[in-house]
Amino acid sequence: MSENEKNNVDWRGKIGGMDPDEVTSFLNEGILARLATLDANGYPYIVPIWFEWEPEEGIFWIIAREKSKWAKMILDNPKVALSIDEDSSPLRKVFLQG
Repeated sequence: MSENEKNNVDWRGKIGGMDPDEVTSFLNEGILARLATLDANGYPYIVPIWFEWEPEEGIFWIIAREKSKWAKMILDNPKVALSIDEDSSPLRKVFLQG
């Protein structure tokens, strides 16, 4: 990191999180999410997925294919995490557990 980057924190983006309108705007951009489930041995199993977001209801929809391993894992152990983020500044992200 250059000396200029150390002294200039603008590259980090807004500190303190997004407001509800910013979250909705971000989630409507069609960014790929990562779903984490637990396999039969208790290890994390992470897959990229597409999702649909219903902001009025606060609901995320994810649709599994018939052969999706992760769907079967969720039936066995419903503990999951969903991460939606971007890999460039300002590094917006949404993380859910359920």
